[in-house]
Amino acid sequence: MRLIGHRGASHTLPENTVRSVRGALQAGLGFEVDLQLLVDGTVIVLHDDTLERTAIDSAHCGPLLCRPVGGLALAELQCVRVGDESHSEPVPLFAQVLEELKLASVLHGSVHCFAELKSEQSHHDSPFDAQLAEAAAAVVGSAGVTPDQLTWISFSLAGCIGMKRRMPGHRVLLVAHVASEAEALEIASLAASAGLDGIDLNADAAIVTSGLVAWLHARDMLVAVWVWRAPASNDVPSVWSAMEAAGGEAV
Repeated sequence: MRLIGHRGASHTLPENTVRSVRGALQAGLGFEVDLQLLVDGTVIVLHDDTLERTAIDSAHCGPLLCRPVGGLALAELQCVRVGDESHSEPVPLFAQVLEELKLASVLHGSVHCFAELKSEQSHHDSPFDAQLAEAAAAVVGSAGVTPDQLTWISFSLAGCIGMKRRMPGHRVLLVAHVASEAEALEIASLAASAGLDGIDLNADAAIVTSGLVAWLHARDMLVAVWVWRAPASNDVPSVWSAMEAAGGEAV
C-alpha cells in the first residue's frame, strides 16, 4: 500500500508548503496537495479558500488575507508568507511542487502526488470551477508529469468527470466523507457510472471493508483513503494496517 503525506508531511511541518512536500518525499512518502485557482489563472497550493488560517507574519497584508483567493492575482500575494517561525516561504505554486516531484523521481525512484481539485463544498454534487481543472491540467502537461506520478482527486463529481476528459491517461478518484459502508457503496457506484478510476474515502475500518474493496476491484477501480488534518486520530499505524488488510491502495 502506498503511503501519501496529507498536505505534505503536515504531521511535523506546516501544511501545503514546499518544505512539507520535501519532507514527505525525503521520508520516502508520496504527498497530497490542495489546489486553488487565482483570478489570473495561476494554480496555487492551499486548502482553504482564504489565507487567513495559514499565513504568518503577514499583518501588513491587512484584509487581503480574509478575501477569497479566487478573486486575487498572484501579484497581490507577494506580501504573504506561509510556514512557521523557523521557516517561511511564499504561497507555493502547483508548478513548484511538481518540480519537487520530478526531482524526487530522479533521486529516489517511484514517488507520487495526489492533487486535489478544491470544490465549494465537500459533497459530490458541489459546484465546481471548470477553469481550475483546465489550468491544473495545463500545469501538469507543461511539467511533463506522467500518469504514474500523479493522481487527481476531488469531492466534486463534475470536477472529476471534467478532469478525466481532459487527461484520460491519469487516474481520477472521487473523494467522499461517508458514515457507513452503504454510503461508501453509493459513492463507488457513482464513480463507476462516471467512468472514474476509483474512490478516496475517510479512513475507517467500519467503512472501508474487504467487501467494498472487492466490489471496486472487480470493476478495475482503486480504493484510497484520507485522514483528518494533523494531528489526526485516524492517522496511526493501526488504521493504516486495517486499510491495507482490506485491500486499499493508498492512505
